[in-house]
Amino acid sequence: MNSSIKNGSQTNSRFDNKNNENLQQQTFKDSQIQAQAQAEIQYYIYQDLQNIINLIQSRKAVLEHFKNDPNHGMITQSNNKLILQLNLSNAIHSEQQQIYKEQPQLIEFLQKERNKAYEILEKIIDNNDQLLNSNQNNDYFIPYYLQKYKLRYAKQEFKLEDQFPLQDTNQVAKFDEGVLQNMISSISNVDNQIQQIRMNKSYRVPDPNEIQLKAKYIIIIFQ
Repeated sequence: MNSSIKNGSQTNSRFDNKNNENLQQQTFKDSQIQAQAQAEIQYYIYQDLQNIINLIQSRKAVLEHFKNDPNHGMITQSNNKLILQLNLSNAIHSEQQQIYKEQPQLIEFLQKERNKAYEILEKIIDNNDQLLNSNQNNDYFIPYYLQKYKLRYAKQEFKLEDQFPLQDTNQVAKFDEGVLQNMISSISNVDNQIQQIRMNKSYRVPDPNEIQLKAKYIIIIFQ
């Protein structure tokens, strides 16, 4: 009888050890999935932020370059690039909300990271009021769009249908293979970066100075 009790105890012990091992493995797996999701959230937030700030600075350079020719087509093109990025940003944030809305920890992480990014965005937009070009009739819209976008970001209210209209270029639309190739290259680059993040399960968040330095580099390239 004692032998039976002893054998039963050993069996239970092995069973408990196996359960603990499985639990540890599952906990580790869950933590890895969580880390990967957090890294992807950070990537999309800060890459999007960098793109917007780059285009704000690029537009600033365009306005300065054509200050004596306020109706130049490059100004409208620069405006539309920024508008497209604002619309894309809105879509990205809207999609993230849908992806993580049923995951409390990740939606909280998303909101916190947005708040950090917003502090950077707010300073950039508020410090670029001088971008208003009084010589150009349609230039009022860009500062207005930026302020409206900033308000959305502050409230974290992103809706897919909220899109800013593009400005009329008075040009006939035509297929541009160079633009298509750039888009394909850009998509491929994003895919590669996402794959790297998923492998490493981490993303290095750039500091505000680094973001602004990259954006200023855009002006140097333009000049």
